Amino acid sequence: MLAAAARALTARQCLLHHHHHHHHHHQQQYQLHHHQYEQHGRVRRWIASHSSSSSSSANTPSNTLSSSSSSSSSSAAAAEHALSATAAAAAAASAAAADANANPMHAFKASLLLPRADGFPLWPKNINEHEASVLKRTGGASQALYDWQLSGDRSAATLPRQQPPEQPRHRDPATPSQSPADEIMDQKQESVERGSITPEAGLPAESSSFKLSQANDAKHPLFILHDGPPYANGQLHLGHAMNKILKDIVVRHKVLRGNRVHFVPGWDCHGLPIELKALGDSLTKHVEFTPAQLRTKAAQFAREAMEMQRKEFMSWGVLGDWQHPYLTMTPSYEARQLQVFYQLYTKKLIYRGLKPVHWSPSTQTALAEAELEYQDNHVSVAAHVRFELPANHKAALLQAANWQDAGAVDRAALSDNLAVSMVVWTTTPWTIPSNQAIAINTSLDYSLLHVTEAVQPASPGRKWLTQTIMPSRSRDQVILVATPLVPSIVQDFATAQSQVKQVASISGASLLALGLQATHPLEAHRTVPIIHGSHVTADAGTGLVHTAPAHGVDDFIVCKTNNIPLLNLVDERGCYKADVAHGLAGLQVLTVGNAKVLELLEQADRLLLAKPLKHRYPYDWRSKKPVITLATKQWFASLTNVKHDALQAILGVELVPAVSRNRLAAMLGGRNDWCISRQRSWGVPIPVFYNKETGEPLLDDDMFAHIHQLVLQQGTDCWFTKSVAELLPASKASMAEQLVKGTDTMDVWFDSGTSWMLVQQLAAQQQQQQQKQADKPAPAPVVADLVLEGSDQHRGWFQSSLLTSVIARGVAPFKTIVTHGFLLDERGRKMSKSLGNVVEPARITHGGSAGAKGGEPWTAAGTDVLRAWAASADYSADVVISKDAIKAQTQIVKKIRNTFRYLLGNLHDFDPAKHLVPLASLRLVDRVVLQRTSALWDSVQQGYESYAFARASLAITTFCNVELSGFYFELSKDRLYAAGAESPERRAAQTVLYHAVVTICKAVAPVLCHLADEVWSHLQGNPEQSVLLGHQAAASSLGDVEPSLAAAWPALLNLRAVVNRALQVPRFAQQIGSPLDADVTLELSPGSIEALQTLFSNSSASLEEQLAELFITSQVRLVDRPEPASARLLHTQREELEGLGPSVTPIAVHVSRAALHKCPRCWRFTAQEPAHLCQRCAKLNV
Repeated sequence: MLAAAARALTARQCLLHHHHHHHHHHQQQYQLHHHQYEQHGRVRRWIASHSSSSSSSANTPSNTLSSSSSSSSSSAAAAEHALSATAAAAAAASAAAADANANPMHAFKASLLLPRADGFPLWPKNINEHEASVLKRTGGASQALYDWQLSGDRSAATLPRQQPPEQPRHRDPATPSQSPADEIMDQKQESVERGSITPEAGLPAESSSFKLSQANDAKHPLFILHDGPPYANGQLHLGHAMNKILKDIVVRHKVLRGNRVHFVPGWDCHGLPIELKALGDSLTKHVEFTPAQLRTKAAQFAREAMEMQRKEFMSWGVLGDWQHPYLTMTPSYEARQLQVFYQLYTKKLIYRGLKPVHWSPSTQTALAEAELEYQDNHVSVAAHVRFELPANHKAALLQAANWQDAGAVDRAALSDNLAVSMVVWTTTPWTIPSNQAIAINTSLDYSLLHVTEAVQPASPGRKWLTQTIMPSRSRDQVILVATPLVPSIVQDFATAQSQVKQVASISGASLLALGLQATHPLEAHRTVPIIHGSHVTADAGTGLVHTAPAHGVDDFIVCKTNNIPLLNLVDERGCYKADVAHGLAGLQVLTVGNAKVLELLEQADRLLLAKPLKHRYPYDWRSKKPVITLATKQWFASLTNVKHDALQAILGVELVPAVSRNRLAAMLGGRNDWCISRQRSWGVPIPVFYNKETGEPLLDDDMFAHIHQLVLQQGTDCWFTKSVAELLPASKASMAEQLVKGTDTMDVWFDSGTSWMLVQQLAAQQQQQQQKQADKPAPAPVVADLVLEGSDQHRGWFQSSLLTSVIARGVAPFKTIVTHGFLLDERGRKMSKSLGNVVEPARITHGGSAGAKGGEPWTAAGTDVLRAWAASADYSADVVISKDAIKAQTQIVKKIRNTFRYLLGNLHDFDPAKHLVPLASLRLVDRVVLQRTSALWDSVQQGYESYAFARASLAITTFCNVELSGFYFELSKDRLYAAGAESPERRAAQTVLYHAVVTICKAVAPVLCHLADEVWSHLQGNPEQSVLLGHQAAASSLGDVEPSLAAAWPALLNLRAVVNRALQVPRFAQQIGSPLDADVTLELSPGSIEALQTLFSNSSASLEEQLAELFITSQVRLVDRPEPASARLLHTQREELEGLGPSVTPIAVHVSRAALHKCPRCWRFTAQEPAHLCQRCAKLNV
């Protein structure tokens, strides 16, 4: 049977080699054919190793390359041989499987013995079965693995124990026997069907918990990656996947580098979005809940959402302390958050005041800047409104103005007959009733424009949002505007019925000095002052700003400076209050109220022009409805002095990409005081009491200590369920009747922004460790080594964390900030439900429909492909996701997996403890490939360390394609398959493959975690089941590789390329089939030959033998002068060769038909007689 199998294998290779061209074409054919080639190599090796105990007979006839024939008869013959070869190979493999009980082989190796009938690699039909199997076997994302890497003792004795592998199912004796590979795949499928595959499957229930007691262990340095908490309010999207996968790449890389990694996942659990989802149908049914009832429903919803999200995060292979996540709604977290609040309160950095804030009428609460979404297509009505000057103020202005042409203008007529008005421009006409002043800038010049009008008929039924309206006017008038804006105003106002002419000017300073008052456009009895405002510019509008301090931050500040009171006519619903005149009471200001004000202005002859304006406008991030600016009493964090400290603090923070520093600094510099209060029930309450009579807030040390203790024990629900008397300490019990408790809750950004407290716990732990050593200084505040979030967090979590930490501790809470872009579809559009282009991660990993818009469904690609896509993306900008991108990554992952298959298949009998060959004893090509392997390791580590994950991924893929598949795999096959099993040259090649598989496995482990664990578990000499568990995994398996070998790599490639070009000529002429059919003679100068001898020294193999291997030819000769042409000469090619010296070297390549005969075993033309073995094969007694 063994002899038949050997013959069948040789015949099968004839068919394979018909498609197996030179190395230029090898990569294209690799995935389709090479797996069959490597399987047969393993079958031959296995059969040979079991046929005799003698090492000399441990090989069956084999070969790597044979002659190729283009004739149809040769192809037909090869195909005929292949049919019998398939049956013989299957028989041999079945025999091997049957012998498995007597000769145990690892299941993975056994699974590779049988070639697949469909001609493709042994790739699971559903890659998720494969990954689930690896998770079950290795606990790739397990709590135990995470705990173990944090522990101070990483010895093998402390490794998390795995449950024994599941036994195969019992089969009906009548059922045909199956191959080992089928058995394994069936076990995986059965586990999936039972639903038992989870990231924790196979781990003991008593997995060790996360221990901070090791934080001071210097043996393994601590690396802290602090997780920005996602919102616990629904399904995860691809942005979550990218974020958590990038974090996991960092975690796994740092573990491999020898760090203990502190990564505790977190969730943001409070806030309006969760509150609204918890209410659900109750909103439409108008069901009322007490605050306590609502909080109970919201907490339950948040817990359920967190559990759902946690399972999905873990399914992506994300390593972390999943058993002990931080939740912003737990009593311990809430208590710490209140401590930070009170610390800021006692420093007078938190205060209560009446200020304009972003207000959402749809949800009736204040919003922070980070809770806004800006819509670029919002349409407002931009109105030019005139504030007419009373007679005495008009006269003062006309007297002080500088007139351009006294002869052309009848100043007396203007003064007596025409109205003179200050013209403002506003996109919020609904705020005109609340106007308290007109702001100008004293650094600007202003002009008087004479507008001549003709009588125009009125046009009822205004469509303010779609039409440009220039109301009818029955008289000429004079208007005042900023001089730089005159051209644009003339363009707006000049029509066929009107003319605009500039008649006079006045400086802003002179204008302000007049102390003018203007009549309110809707209230003839009230005038408003003209004041200076530094925020007034000539960029747009009229250079005069309508000022309503209740509806604008700049307005509020400038009015406060000038002691002008605030007038607020709008309630929390966004409606005019009940006592507002002119028929405005109860109208929504953003809709019918706005239109009503425009009608009133037109009726009063105060509206000059109104037209729709499409511009950027803030919307509530959850209700998707527009917001307004409204002055309400809120709690604020004072940032006046803190902003400078925060800007100084980020100077010591590394930002990746570097350009994001400018964005963060600009947003910090432009911030006003932070409104931290919200008018909702689901959140951390602001623990302040108010005097019933005065409304003054009250909170002192005794009160806070008592409340803090209650929250620590019961959570913040106690604030909503207990009475004032129960919330007060005994020392303040007598005050209960005088006080009411506040109803405001904290901004969720304050919740998540204080999460650095969890990292600070490490400092407390260090303090406890150092209490025994009084001479040791107190530890500095502990900060995270890294935070990694989306670019939207520049105005969100990054800022809130930075500000609270700087205020409370005086330091930034992180050392490095890495930001990634948003996800876009293949057309460059942001993903949204309305567009139907949202792609859930499960559709990529498990397959599914194309989405709401239809199209080709997604093919299940598996988690490793999803991770590879995230790692390969240029996250410094927005990232495009498409089916083509996933398909490309699928091919890359398959290529890497096939590379591992080839490497492991050729290492089945290699024990590194016994068979590793010293680097100094290797051939040049071996040492050069090891140098390239070492360079790969360095490049990958640099990529991971600098968070350039795409660069690391590309380096790995390139190495597999170029150095291995395109180079070393080709030229080493003869040694691997035809040399003696224990021969030094075969063990040398295996040494290179061993170093390559170990290095690549560790290199891909942070990204392709499931594949890396599968490979690592099958490597001989590595009993740990996860690559992360190898306590020597922090370094490459390579020792010192000669740096000078770096220059030898391009020299080898150049030499090989020159010879390959010469070989192509007779191949294309069909004079030879493959390079093995040829002998090559290199004609070089004596100096160049000496350089080659020096380059290829340090090996027992001759220079000619090493060159024949490099070129994959039968024989190579070197000559230093021209020789007479041989009858076997097929082609001569002369070129210039680079790399053998400081300058180019002339070289002549003479390609001849092989002089000797083909060895039937190795297929090289090195046999002295036809049908006889060559000298090397004959020595093996085959």
